[in-house]
Amino acid sequence: MQAFGAAMAFGKARKDHPDLKELNKTNDAAQSQMMKAMMAKDKDEEAIVEARSKYVDAQKALQTRTEKIPELVELQKKAQDANDAVKAKKIELISATPEGAELAKKMKALDVKIADLQKKL
Repeated sequence: MQAFGAAMAFGKARKDHPDLKELNKTNDAAQSQMMKAMMAKDKDEEAIVEARSKYVDAQKALQTRTEKIPELVELQKKAQDANDAVKAKKIELISATPEGAELAKKMKALDVKIADLQKKL
């Protein structure tokens, strides 16, 4: 629950920060456009790809600006640290059995793959 609270605190602070007002509007609009494209009855894959690209660009711009605001960097780090602690505890608990130890190895490998993919975004 602590990880959820930390993530919520960071999200609210970033949403409410005056320096991010315009970027948040752009991000929200891009997210809405992406969701509409994805939910359309007549799915247009080209429109979905374009909308997703705009959303990713908006997310990157928001994150880049967030990284320049010290109080948000601190809140984001607290949220990430809490999330990492939850993951570590899950791995610890899962590893208590032989089957779980195998699953824990797979989970760790997937985490590495996900982190690599996120770096490429």
